[in-house]
Amino acid sequence: DGNWGPWFPWHPCSSSCGGGTRIRQRKCNYPPPAYNGKNCEGLAEEDDECNIDDCPEDGGFSLWSNWGQCDVTCGGGYKARTRACDSPPPLYGGKDCEGEREELKRCNAARPCPGTKC
Repeated sequence: DGNWGPWFPWHPCSSSCGGGTRIRQRKCNYPPPAYNGKNCEGLAEEDDECNIDDCPEDGGFSLWSNWGQCDVTCGGGYKARTRACDSPPPLYGGKDCEGEREELKRCNAARPCPGTKC
């Protein structure tokens, strides 16, 4: 009768993260069946789950907020708008958003303050 040889090493996982499958095989050759002997019983191949950790997800910016009010009513100032790194937020070791989270813009520069000379 035939007997199973040792299992071969596992094949690489089908996915690097998020859950994959790997397989390994063995042969009925230890010894192989001869002279009408029985074949090996059981499976020649088995599979296993692998790399089940969630995949890293890099962060993405939300849309810019509306512009805020100018910080001065005359003489030139600034107004701001913001965005957040939450669309999506970085998950499972993913990268943080790259870029500015706040943007400033000049405002009321053409409006002189009362009592100032042009």
